[in-house]
Amino acid sequence: MKNEIHERIIWNKILVHSADEHEQKVKWYFYLKGELKFPFFAQMPIKLKDSLGGELFKEVKVVGLLSNDAHLRRHRDMIIEGELDQYILKFRLSELENIRALPRVKAAIELWKYWITSHDRAYAKVKDAL
Repeated sequence: MKNEIHERIIWNKILVHSADEHEQKVKWYFYLKGELKFPFFAQMPIKLKDSLGGELFKEVKVVGLLSNDAHLRRHRDMIIEGELDQYILKFRLSELENIRALPRVKAAIELWKYWITSHDRAYAKVKDAL
């Protein structure tokens, strides 16, 4: 469903004068880089082995946003890094749940989730296939 407030913020603040999909992605990256204050905590889905089936949610300490241009071209979703036990893992930003962060961080992630699910049809098709 279309959210007029989100649409206004996205088109008037984030994606002003975007010429193409890659430029939109770069503008999203810089918007999120400015809004996301690390570290913060959230839950991420962790897939279990086939024999166990399903997934569970684990709390991670989100520590960064991946940034190289090749990465932005290759992935539809923004990729973040999170600490889980002694590991640094990569996750899709749109998969974050139960976020414990500053209100502006939560608002930026909510805008991204809205964008990725309502505007990026190719992403939705890939996500449905997983």
